[in-house]
This record gives sequence, structure tokens and C-alpha cells, in this order.
Amino acid sequence: FVRIIYGNPNRWRSETARAVRVRYPGLLEYIERTHKPRDPNALVRELQKLEVEIMVNGGAAEFARRHPKVPFLTVHDCLVVPTEYRHTAADVIRQAWQARVGICPTVRTESWGG
Repeated sequence: FVRIIYGNPNRWRSETARAVRVRYPGLLEYIERTHKPRDPNALVRELQKLEVEIMVNGGAAEFARRHPKVPFLTVHDCLVVPTEYRHTAADVIRQAWQARVGICPTVRTESWGG
């Protein structure tokens, strides 16, 4: 799948690409529209921007709205929150992804430190 995203159009006709096309209708068409031969990493940047928009403007913003006095950090695709708020953080992440791209991801929680 990574080979498809990183831009060689010949890979869009591979067995993996066919499986992706069946499982996620429209994804390969989006990749084909977004692909720029002179800038094969354009799609990766677009996906990174999408992740930021979902996590910061979606999940983190909703967490802050629900718990305005609770400190938290965003780290890539994570919300770092006090342990007692981990379930809320997981919920807002799932809801943000579902609302933006129609996919509810599996969210894992873990404790940092003692």
C-alpha cells in the first residue's frame, strides 16, 4: 500500500492496488487525481495535512470544548491526556475520523510513566 501512495502510477495496476480499489472504492481514483509526476510526494503531504486537520481541528478541538480546564498535548496522531480522560480522548478521535473521512479507526490507549 505504501508503494501506491508514494506515487509510481505503474503500481496502481498491481494486485495490491486492485485489492485497495475493491476495499476502499474511490481511494485509488483520489490518488490518481492527486498524483503529480514531478512531485510524487504531493499525496503524502496532502494526507499529512488531512491528519492534522482531523486530529487538531477535530479531535483536539472537541476534547478542549468538552474539558476546557484539562491540559493535553497533540503528538502526531495522538492526544496525550491525563489518564482519567483517556476514554474521552479515544472517543473524540474516533468521532473526528468518522465525521471527516467516514472511517472509524481503532484507537489504542497507553499509560506514560508511573
